[in-house]
Amino acid sequence: MLTADQLQHRRRAAAIARAFYDRRIDFGTLMREIGAPRDPDVFELVDMIMHEPPVEGLGGVGADAHGKYMAGIGELIERLSS
Repeated sequence: MLTADQLQHRRRAAAIARAFYDRRIDFGTLMREIGAPRDPDVFELVDMIMHEPPVEGLGGVGADAHGKYMAGIGELIERLSS
């Protein structure tokens, strides 16, 4: 069972990630605001954001693979929000 502080940390991380993908904050702000992840799911979210592959180009993946990756990030954000 998660404590109120843990739930708040998870929900805040989800809100910050949404703001990042809505282009309301930059990557540096995302990292400062989340801080050191104390929760494994928040750590996974930060890790996925840091390692998001580019679409096409050098080191990139196809649009389908990128869409699946982003769907995984979306599912994680939803899990952290609840």
